[in-house]
Amino acid sequence: MKRIHPSIDTVEKLYGEQMPKAAADYRFTCHGIHIRCAEGVLLYHSMTGELILLSEDEWENRERDAALRENLIRRWFLVPEDHDEKKHVDQVLTVLRLMQKKKQNIRNFTVLPTTDCDARCYYCFELGRPRRSMDERTARDVADYIARVSGGDEISIKWFGGEPLYNAAAIDVITQELKRKGLRYRSTMTTNGYLFDEALVRKAKEDWKLERVQITLDGTEAVYNRVKAYIYREGNPFRRVMRNIGLLLDAELKVSVRLNMGQRNADDLERLVQTLAERFSDKAGFFVYAERLADINQDGRVIQGENAANKIRELNKKIRALGLNHSVLQDTFRLNGCMADSDSSLTILPDGRLGKCEAESEDKLVGSIYAETLDQSMIAAWKERMSCQLCESCVLYPQCRHPKLCRLANTECTEYIQQNLRRRLEDMILDTYEEARVEHEAD
Repeated sequence: MKRIHPSIDTVEKLYGEQMPKAAADYRFTCHGIHIRCAEGVLLYHSMTGELILLSEDEWENRERDAALRENLIRRWFLVPEDHDEKKHVDQVLTVLRLMQKKKQNIRNFTVLPTTDCDARCYYCFELGRPRRSMDERTARDVADYIARVSGGDEISIKWFGGEPLYNAAAIDVITQELKRKGLRYRSTMTTNGYLFDEALVRKAKEDWKLERVQITLDGTEAVYNRVKAYIYREGNPFRRVMRNIGLLLDAELKVSVRLNMGQRNADDLERLVQTLAERFSDKAGFFVYAERLADINQDGRVIQGENAANKIRELNKKIRALGLNHSVLQDTFRLNGCMADSDSSLTILPDGRLGKCEAESEDKLVGSIYAETLDQSMIAAWKERMSCQLCESCVLYPQCRHPKLCRLANTECTEYIQQNLRRRLEDMILDTYEEARVEHEAD
């Protein structure tokens, strides 16, 4: 047995070492994942964070090898038949939350300069919502609010939309005001990338303190241009965005390309991945990942084709094989699932209203930049964790942080949530193993 990734320190201290009980019958933990690899079988515990490697012989003899069996018990990979694992996890999570230092100031802001956009993607979650843009007065008020609630801490801003570059003037005003106030800030952006040019890339890096950009691509040239359906009638959007990705990378900004997989573009995205590798694989700070489009029906339920999970897994496998992404297991345990359940994060809408989730721009809001207090009941509601009967024995339960209010959760687990979380976790397990193997070979 070989340890590939250690247990998370804080969790290990709370879990301790499980002492074997002679009279107990043991079973494999419901919070364990096993994956075959080149050297045998990887075992991962989703609560402790430990990853170990068993040879094929060890795996085949895991029940008969007394020393190995005892080791797996001590590491919580084997637990007594009657052990209430969910209750155990809940107790540890409660203690971890109590140990977590309370954040006094708000330091992370998702700012929507506009909810308008120059593209007309058929799947946009903002379809049918009002198109609003932030005016100069509101932008100044936003900067004042950020200065007031951040307490002088360094600020992280994520520019979101709509298309944030469709109202770059508001970004200018906010960053100029923050700079004038002597506040330290850095920013990232989710954008379609169309409106960048050499001058704007330079301004974004120097004035907006932009460090990373996420750009969505839906396919190769013909597919992309059809899906994005830009309002412009001249030029080639796909070629322009690809050029702009190069400009951003040349300016030493990080670029994450998100590939949106729907029901019909899986094969085309495979061709796109190859194109991206040929063009940008030698650029530092370039990453690619694929996600399934979450199609929502009239009842708010996520609908997906039967083969969607396998297709997205294969696409991400190709991305990793081409060296376009690499994600490893973390050494810390995340208690927050996203910005929505974090005390240090707020979303600021174009009219100054405040929310907790960037995807909820019309309801579930918590206040306004013009109010002295926030709606604590709504903030508490965003922290309520989705829970259902499946949680009792779900391998993903220790790391699942879906808020009950999430538009993809609907108060109970969905196949979409389960498959996405498991896929990401398995990718990190395999990448962690590969990194350890390469380091070992180098030694």
